[in-house]
Amino acid sequence: MARHAGVDVVEVDLHVDPDGLRIVVEDQGQGFDPGMVRSAGITGMHERAHLVGGHLTLESSSGSGTRVVVVLPLLAYEEGSQDLDL
Repeated sequence: MARHAGVDVVEVDLHVDPDGLRIVVEDQGQGFDPGMVRSAGITGMHERAHLVGGHLTLESSSGSGTRVVVVLPLLAYEEGSQDLDL
């Protein structure tokens, strides 16, 4: 983010809520108009979240930073199980 946002500090928040694992990445950088950017990186982030049953939202506007929120479902863990299938 430092390269694109022009900032040295990025806030990352991880927590579990009823929807699953919520990951929020936020900066106070230069921002951009998401409707005007067709980036393989942004498209890839959306696709990877979707592949595991999650979703990604991106909020940004020129001059006001960027906020990316990814919500990923959590699979039930069965007691005695050795592995989780992701």
